[in-house]
Amino acid sequence: MKNIRIAFFGTAGLSKSVLEALYNEKYNISLVITKPDKIRGRGKKLLPTSVKQFALEHNIPVVALEKVNPDFIDLLKEYRIDISLVVAFGQILPAEVIDYPQYGSLNLHASLLPQLRGASPIQSAILFGLKRTGITLQKMKFKMDAGDILAQEEIAILENWGAEDLLKVVIETSPTFVIKKIPLYLEGKLTPIPQDDSKATYCYSLKKSDGLIDWNTDAVRIVRKILAFNTWPVCYTYLKGNILRLFKATVYSNLSKEIDMLKPGEIFDVDKKIGILVKVKGGAVAIQELQLQNKKRMNFIDFVNGYRNIRGIILGK
Repeated sequence: MKNIRIAFFGTAGLSKSVLEALYNEKYNISLVITKPDKIRGRGKKLLPTSVKQFALEHNIPVVALEKVNPDFIDLLKEYRIDISLVVAFGQILPAEVIDYPQYGSLNLHASLLPQLRGASPIQSAILFGLKRTGITLQKMKFKMDAGDILAQEEIAILENWGAEDLLKVVIETSPTFVIKKIPLYLEGKLTPIPQDDSKATYCYSLKKSDGLIDWNTDAVRIVRKILAFNTWPVCYTYLKGNILRLFKATVYSNLSKEIDMLKPGEIFDVDKKIGILVKVKGGAVAIQELQLQNKKRMNFIDFVNGYRNIRGIILGK
């Protein structure tokens, strides 16, 4: 079964971990499809995706496409592809491309489908306050994340986890999961289970502007947003006109009556055990990890040691 010819679609992170596992297990990865090189980092260099880099380093044929069109099927025919595997590729493939391989096209999705269909399941699991999520192997159809379910594995979401924490576990879990399930699928030992569309929930592509914090929002929603977006797009506010990025926070409940006198976004204290305290609608949050414009990411203790006299500053201005 390892001789079947695989087309692998992916970009970075999760995709690369699964691709590497397939390669290490001696699967016949005949073609890798990824996205074009992008300008990245402070050096503003044009760099390939980690999936493309891995393919090049291991002499696997690779193409980088802004969009996969129906005529891409000609390339699948040229490489005599038997099955496609799509992992965090970020595009909806044409029906012709999905249906062409003999064994169809499989997708690894980072949720327990039909929950969180769409482009941001990891961030959304945190944003919605879920206690559990997981990964799903589905047989793709030309409808977003609506394919028959082949296998699932549950992941518990621990208290105070952010997207970084959940993504780490998904990346650790997925390669072994895929390696175990693909042979079972090819041998006909996985029974495809149609999804119940009535139970579907959805999540959407995130934009950089989605990270802007409105301090006139309640503490729970703000904290969930900061934790959910700490991989991308990363929450931000303004500190005296400079962008201040926020990565970790928690709800602060040890409040005095004077809290009602403060303005939303006002820094009113620093609790050395919990964080920089900021007034929000109906309460307060403690900022724990942050990054000022043109500075490195740091914990709140290091931040206040370098940026003194922050009490009374109103964030967002």
